[in-house]
Amino acid sequence: MFSLRRTDFHGVREVAGRSVKVYAISADGAATSAEVLDSACGTAASVLPGGGGSGFVVVHRGEEAVWLLVHWWEDDILCQRLFRDGPGGEFVPAEPQLFACVWELHVIDHERRSWALRVLGEDDVDGYLGDGISVAGGAPLVAP
Repeated sequence: MFSLRRTDFHGVREVAGRSVKVYAISADGAATSAEVLDSACGTAASVLPGGGGSGFVVVHRGEEAVWLLVHWWEDDILCQRLFRDGPGGEFVPAEPQLFACVWELHVIDHERRSWALRVLGEDDVDGYLGDGISVAGGAPLVAP
């Protein structure tokens, strides 16, 4: 039976002039270290366009690799770059055909709904930035 992986919302960081929500997902149910989160935000800073705005990053310590999804909003368009762990623990670009796995899509779905309701619907960026999702490992997936 499918169940969700532990997902932790680590608040908002300023990364490359953007307000970025930080998430961690773990296949083994353990917390993600501050070092990995810092490395992820450093990589995000190298690809996020300047000029302000909002976005989110997802660090997923999966079974095959550690994945990093860097997302930013351009009005009603969600932009993304995908990375995986490489030699020396640095993040390197992932294969171009990859997008996200089923556990990462749970966070992306939450972020899409929050952006549409809070920013596009109410012009409430602060409300969006404060709206994170955390999930206990093993939680069932429920219909919206």
